[in-house]
Amino acid sequence: MAELFPDANYRFQMNLERGSVREFFRETSARDEILRNRSHWLDEDPARYSEMREPAGPLLDETIEILHQVKVLDSESRLRLGAVHSPLERCRELGRILEPDYLLLIPDDAQFRLVGACVCFPSSWSLQEKIDRPLEFIHDVVPDLNAQIGPQITRFLFSLKPDVAMLRANWGLSRSGEFNQHPLRNLPRLDSETRVEEIWLRIERQALVHLPLSNGVLFGIRIETFPVMELKSNPKDARGLSRALRTMPPEMARYKNIDAVREVVASALEKPSL
Repeated sequence: MAELFPDANYRFQMNLERGSVREFFRETSARDEILRNRSHWLDEDPARYSEMREPAGPLLDETIEILHQVKVLDSESRLRLGAVHSPLERCRELGRILEPDYLLLIPDDAQFRLVGACVCFPSSWSLQEKIDRPLEFIHDVVPDLNAQIGPQITRFLFSLKPDVAMLRANWGLSRSGEFNQHPLRNLPRLDSETRVEEIWLRIERQALVHLPLSNGVLFGIRIETFPVMELKSNPKDARGLSRALRTMPPEMARYKNIDAVREVVASALEKPSL
């Protein structure tokens, strides 16, 4: 995975590297707990965590075939999915089988549009606000992202090649270690009263996979969370995160909801361990 916390001032970075579709989507040792969590949210409110628009059906079927070819889905799971006739229900069923969240993007004129997804572990965003929207709209809430690297992202998506996953990662801070941070859950937010011991580092590991038959894109997201102070065990990463926090533009810090805590986190990471 590309370096997440470089010793450099904060800036938008693609930081992509080639990886394996199988390795990204494969089962991990946390599988049972993750799938129980996913099934819980899909049972509680399936419409909140999954959506399909009409163009997404072929992309979903192609995704299932690719994951079967690379042995992420066994033949039994493939048959189970094939027996579900509704694309939306098939989308949800796949969401109960895979550990990562997934989104389906279709080319639409000169950009890509989000047409289907099963997202049980959103990072403070709502799928219903993003579905059927182009990437430019989806990214517009991120300060300066479209202006700085929007065209680069679009060119990259159109240039994806089959049989490989292009990997990258994002990070954020949260007052909760829960994977599902949908805004309607009203989880506690970071504020000036938050103690550094309450703050979690949230990492999104992402994979972008070309769907050659539809020319669409499968976008996978895996979530990791751990107390931010655990980063002190890796001085290089602690130094990189501290520098990013101190050099992040104010509008980006406000967007990420870390403005109230970035000084206390940076100072704690810089403080020598006893």
